[in-house]
Amino acid sequence: MMARAPHRHTMIVAHGMPGLHRLLDGGRPRLALYLFVATVLFASILLAFLLHLRTTPSVFAAASQSLHADLAAAGGLALLTAGLILGGADRATRRRRPVTGRIVLALLLGLLFLACRGLEGYLEYRAGLLPLPGQPFAYEGTQPHQALLFFHFHHLLAGLHLLFTAVALAALLPALAASRDADRAAPRLTLAAGYWAPVILAWAAAYPAFYLLGR
Repeated sequence: MMARAPHRHTMIVAHGMPGLHRLLDGGRPRLALYLFVATVLFASILLAFLLHLRTTPSVFAAASQSLHADLAAAGGLALLTAGLILGGADRATRRRRPVTGRIVLALLLGLLFLACRGLEGYLEYRAGLLPLPGQPFAYEGTQPHQALLFFHFHHLLAGLHLLFTAVALAALLPALAASRDADRAAPRLTLAAGYWAPVILAWAAAYPAFYLLGR
């Protein structure tokens, strides 16, 4: 019995659709899952916060005065700048320009954001505003039990944001490793920019909601 020839139609479809391998690329489904999870989590926390804000707006506004808005703004500016740099690096790879320096700068700015967030958390811990087990809640404003709810929302969102920022920074490493090859770096930078987007959007929504109340 003669062996059957390979099915040629599969080869024709594969070669006739150069974008097919991108649809089957494992990186894109992972990015889609990341975006879905980030959207659901951040939106749920912010919605719950806004619903509680309607019941005790004056208490939440007073509690907001204890946060370090300037430090948070500095970290957010670093985050936004890193995102803009990544967008420029993505375009630069398509023009076959070097992007190693831009990716390194974006990484450093992301680490600067983490440092600002860490310092902010440390200052809140020193002030007794970080509700940890065994840590007394030292808020001196009115209705401390309601204010504690504000800080629970704040720290929950901040911790989640740190986690997603760490994932976004890790997504930059493959792009950095391939930065000398524009063909390999371009799709990795596109994916990295996708991981970066919800981090910036979450900060842009959380900053006015938590830090600008009553200011």
